Amino acid sequence: MRANQAVWSSVVPGLVFNPDTGICGYWIELKSNGQYIGAPITEEISNDDGTIDMAFTSGAVIHWDPNVGPSLV
Repeated sequence: MRANQAVWSSVVPGLVFNPDTGICGYWIELKSNGQYIGAPITEEISNDDGTIDMAFTSGAVIHWDPNVGPSLV
């Protein structure tokens, strides 16, 4: 878990690693299934519709919708 924490905050200093949150938990799930999308390059970005996005070094974005959960876009 320490390695995940180190990677999580390697680009955005001070980015809080909390595996119990939707985006972080999904990132860990993807990584454990062999789909590594890199480290976060942004903090969580709140959208007007109540969803949240976070961009990663691979160019991928995890999109969190409170009604349906996470998806990779």
